Amino acid sequence: MVLHVLSDAANNVGVMAASLIMIFAKSKARFYADPAMSVVLAMGIFAMALPVVKRSGKILLGSIPDDVTIHQVERTLEAVDGVKNVHNVVVWRLSEAKCVVTAHVVVETTDAGESGQIKFDSEKGGVEHVTNVASENAFLVRLAEALREALAPTEIYNMTLQIERQGTCSEPESTTQDATGSG
Repeated sequence: MVLHVLSDAANNVGVMAASLIMIFAKSKARFYADPAMSVVLAMGIFAMALPVVKRSGKILLGSIPDDVTIHQVERTLEAVDGVKNVHNVVVWRLSEAKCVVTAHVVVETTDAGESGQIKFDSEKGGVEHVTNVASENAFLVRLAEALREALAPTEIYNMTLQIERQGTCSEPESTTQDATGSG
């Protein structure tokens, strides 16, 4: 904000300087002061606008922030107790200061087994089977808290994680790919 105000002030001083040259100079070259000052001011505006355009382009293109890598996110998530594998990690900028992560997280089968499954039987008019939902929810809450704490030092603003049970998903041989498609 301060830089923008100073830039505007400098532009006004430049215009006034060109005007004074045109008023008080006696040479015919004095009329080049205005276009010359316009070129100088335009180059200054361009130089100040270029970083803003570059940062905006990175956001609009959904680039990965400079200080966050996919491998870093994978390692961080895999370091959490109960996580066996992380794949399909996608990281992109939401704004200049915030980024978003989506990933598939493979967890160990807990003591609850396939708990958290609720089956509805429309013929009986209600719930047919509930398996230890409380234990499963407690595990997922602990996992979410551990993930949030592990990723707190990064710029990550939002995470969307698909939780998969070990053995129930197709785990890829290579968990990430670079832009060329190779592992």
